[in-house]
Amino acid sequence: MQTFLVRIWTPAAGEAGGVPAGIRGVVEHVGSRQGRPFEGEHDLVRFFQDCLHGHQEGICIDAAPMDSEPG
Repeated sequence: MQTFLVRIWTPAAGEAGGVPAGIRGVVEHVGSRQGRPFEGEHDLVRFFQDCLHGHQEGICIDAAPMDSEPG
């Protein structure tokens, strides 16, 4: 079993523009501490698939260590 942390962006109360189309946020593979920002459910699922496929080599493909918040 693999564990992932998903943080989904939501607008602050009173923020102009309301809820964005689709979902976006940051996803991290907990075991490797690798992750990336995502936009949309397809990008999120692709990260899961890349990590599960890459887990055989002990890495998540196309991911960077999550040492700090994205800028």
